[in-house]
Amino acid sequence: LRDAPRPLRLCYGANVFRYEDEHAGHEREIFQLGAELIGPSHPSADAEIVALAMEVLHRFGLTGAKVAIGHVGLFRAWLSETGASPERASHLEEAVIKKDRTRVVELLVQGGHHHADAARLAGFLDLIGEANVLDRAAEVVDNPLARQALAALREVIRQIGFYGWSKSVILDLAEIRGREYYSGLIFELFAEGVGYEVGRGGRYDDRIGRFGPPCPSTGFAVHLERMQQALNHVSASEPYGAVD
Repeated sequence: LRDAPRPLRLCYGANVFRYEDEHAGHEREIFQLGAELIGPSHPSADAEIVALAMEVLHRFGLTGAKVAIGHVGLFRAWLSETGASPERASHLEEAVIKKDRTRVVELLVQGGHHHADAARLAGFLDLIGEANVLDRAAEVVDNPLARQALAALREVIRQIGFYGWSKSVILDLAEIRGREYYSGLIFELFAEGVGYEVGRGGRYDDRIGRFGPPCPSTGFAVHLERMQQALNHVSASEPYGAVD
């Protein structure tokens, strides 16, 4: 498909093997269903992929599903704002992933920030909620990279509304897992009855270029076994005598 006209809309179902530490919720072999939109780089492509992911969950019967959306560019902008050395940046990333505010403040103070400024920057961990989170983000980090990421997020959220999924969206700008893979928008899919995401996705413009010509791409994958757990929860919570 190297020379096929863009955009390409692909889907798949396959066993996936990956290295994971052996603990609850992280299997080394899973069955995934996924979709990729290859070619476009504009926010409408990201919105289309998010909307498709939500439709998949709803068609399976997970009508209470939510999507948590973030952007790796905002974290990169935040790190730039901290002025942290590569070593300290690595520790900050670990603390942000763990949502450890005390450790974030400690590292920033050690890096030369006054406590008040460190507390302001640690507000990055609070950027979770509805659309007003995007306004609050500008109070925590404000540089060209941050403004670019926030503008992209605003447009994606706006276009998701065209598909009718606005009420299913949660913004989680402090979620940065997978940032080495993703290049822009990231999102996780959640369903009632499962304590971890049932799927995830985002923009990964740098991936395909590792195997051939550069090509912007966005996509998602859902974890079939976790979706089954969520469906079992839905079935168990239905009143006796419920009819499809």
